[in-house]
Amino acid sequence: MELKFLIFFAVLLVGVPIGIFLAYFSRFVEKCCFIGLLSLSVIVDAFSINFFSNEFYRGSVRGMEITLVDLVALVLAVVMLLKNGKLQLNIPGIWFFLIYFTLSAISVVNAENGLFSFLELWKMYRMLIYFIVIFNYLEWRKDFELLIYSFAGVAYMTFAVVLFQKYALKIYQPRGTFPHQNSMAVYMELTGPFLLALWLNTRMASWKTWIIASTFFAMTGSAILTLSRAAMLFYPFGCVIVALISLRYGQWERKLKVLLALGLLGVLGLFFILPRILSRLETAPEASTTTRVNLAIAAVNMANDKFWGVGINNWGIKINPPYNYSEHRTTKRYTDEFKDGIVETIYLLVAAECGWIGFTALLLWLFCYLWYAFRLMVTYARTNIFSLPLGLFAGLSAIYVHSTLEWMLKQTSNFYQLMLMFGILAVLWYWHSQKETKKFLQENIFFR
Repeated sequence: MELKFLIFFAVLLVGVPIGIFLAYFSRFVEKCCFIGLLSLSVIVDAFSINFFSNEFYRGSVRGMEITLVDLVALVLAVVMLLKNGKLQLNIPGIWFFLIYFTLSAISVVNAENGLFSFLELWKMYRMLIYFIVIFNYLEWRKDFELLIYSFAGVAYMTFAVVLFQKYALKIYQPRGTFPHQNSMAVYMELTGPFLLALWLNTRMASWKTWIIASTFFAMTGSAILTLSRAAMLFYPFGCVIVALISLRYGQWERKLKVLLALGLLGVLGLFFILPRILSRLETAPEASTTTRVNLAIAAVNMANDKFWGVGINNWGIKINPPYNYSEHRTTKRYTDEFKDGIVETIYLLVAAECGWIGFTALLLWLFCYLWYAFRLMVTYARTNIFSLPLGLFAGLSAIYVHSTLEWMLKQTSNFYQLMLMFGILAVLWYWHSQKETKKFLQENIFFR
């Protein structure tokens, strides 16, 4: 047996029980576990193991992955069960995910490789457990301050790695601790506007404001240095949403000072990095656009051909011969040696693999939480809680539009982050429906 498998089973059989014991009796260890749920999610490649791995498969999942994040989530789940006797499962929005999961499972009827489908379903199951743990912990402890410290740790670590890759290793498009620079860009697009909303709209101790501001700058720097064309467009898009809506609700003088300072820094930074941006735009291959269009046509062909889709995580098989979904391509010879990539949008990827019905379920699930964010933002305007749904509304808007060009929300780190943000919104919506939001405002020390 390989060493990595021995280490995994040692952690599972020895480390997890020890972690449960320590977290049960120590609030500090329990907090560290929760911080680990967030911070470890951006370095999953370093702390994960794959069973049934097929590294050469060109699909959204290549193995039965188990990460250290999953084991930490298991620790917290058991601790909460021991202390509370149950876990809340009827969580706002969860039924939309379960419908999406069910339709994804049904699509296996058209899969050529059932194992590949199982690998994607296994990932979705892990993300469901992660979401349940996040929701139950935040609803129980109401400790939103840990979120900020976790984001700060992720931002500082990622920015340091990006700077090292950029200027020491001379990597043109650094990716930090993520598998791809676009994965990091999407991560920052969701979290950056969230932090900006906190900075502009929440009164707190000055040292906490500095933590949020420095975290925002670190995430902004990481997003810019990826030289991702999408990040250059959608990161500012999310921040502009935050700025415009923030200015509608009081504290004009303070907000304008912050935004003017950010605008000045943005202009200075733009002059510094503009040559690299122009170079990136000028050297972008024209074939990239052609490939995106051809793959999108192939995805529509698959979705139209099979009501349930061609089978979740079977794109990498069905895009190639002997299947004819990509015969329209003229840039490559369509022979047995023909190998193609993944369609560059999560929406058409899901439509191809799970049918238009699966695509509809995905939209219902995603936009359910955008609706929660919008309603909470309107309801709690001019209160300290306003910044949370505002930041999430802006961040989700940015990555939803970005996802028309990328399938990164299926990447493990981005999937974890998405479920984390959905967990935050689910908690806020749950308290809103239970009329407990005022209690949160009174008890949560972060906003004092």
